[in-house]
Amino acid sequence: MSRLSAIRIFRKFFTLALIFGALFSFAVFAAGEAGWENPLRVHFIDVGQGDCSLVQCPNGTAILVDGGRIWTYPFLIDYLKNAGVEKIDLLVLSHPHGDHFGGLIKVLKEFPVAVILDSGKDDTGEHYQRFLETVKSRTEVDFKLARAGDRFTFGEVKMLVIHPSSRLPATVNNSSIIFKLTYGDSDFLFTGDAEMEAEAEAMSRGFNLRSEVLKVGHHGSRTSTGPAFLSRASPRWAVIPAGENNSYGHPHPEVTRRLKMRGTKIYQTGTEGTVLFLSNGKDLRVELPGRAVYPEYAIPEEQASRIIANRETLIYYDPHSPYVVQIPPEDRVVFDTAVAAETAGYRRNWW
Repeated sequence: MSRLSAIRIFRKFFTLALIFGALFSFAVFAAGEAGWENPLRVHFIDVGQGDCSLVQCPNGTAILVDGGRIWTYPFLIDYLKNAGVEKIDLLVLSHPHGDHFGGLIKVLKEFPVAVILDSGKDDTGEHYQRFLETVKSRTEVDFKLARAGDRFTFGEVKMLVIHPSSRLPATVNNSSIIFKLTYGDSDFLFTGDAEMEAEAEAMSRGFNLRSEVLKVGHHGSRTSTGPAFLSRASPRWAVIPAGENNSYGHPHPEVTRRLKMRGTKIYQTGTEGTVLFLSNGKDLRVELPGRAVYPEYAIPEEQASRIIANRETLIYYDPHSPYVVQIPPEDRVVFDTAVAAETAGYRRNWW
């Protein structure tokens, strides 16, 4: 074979190798990008000093976990609609405390809800009773109790309930639903306000708690996220749902120190705003959509100097309160005096 023929053959093989290499690279790139076309979306929503998460599964299932305090509902409903939620397939109420169920009263009136998953722990508070009344009025809703070992499937997304058992702990916080959500290699551990007693019970059941993302229990209180539980979960990321400069001192430095010692990346909704995780079943991405922005509504001139109450929250406001403009017009009740508002059952505070 002549030297010229050898060069020609080499050039042909080299050209073919380049073509096949380019095609292979494009196929790998396309496959990788295709995995992100319809990812699992887990939103840890900024609702101030409260707790609320939205899970959007690749098959279209929408799961809402808790709903913040009662006055957060205008923002929460806007957020859900902007996220494309038209119905809620599963609503999880971790436990009956107002910073977890408050916003759900209005959510139940605004969205069709298929199933409610509840811990079964009761509370005698007025607002929780209103929540239960709203649930009962929605006869199409399937009300279920969460018990350790229960499993749910939403397409390729799996959900395992880890706590509580049928024997509920004495305290409301320790009756919180703890569950793990799995999509491929991505795991999310939700803990409500579970404290160390509940964490110990959860560990005793032998479930695999290892998760890439931990929703830190009880807003970062030092009564939760014990060293043993944290070791079992071994999260890469932790989200703390706590309002900025809140009066409880959440998150507690002891908890953040435990997380940092493990090399866990911490996000706090009170400083970063909503934290959004996206998973293609193999990799995770983190996005920060920003702080909560509450819609504002114009006040008619004839109402500007009067007491305005919110029929959903049962709270009334003075004319110059900055919160008056956040009451949707359809939820406003107008009074001439604070005494008249109180006589009608409204109050200055929600508790």
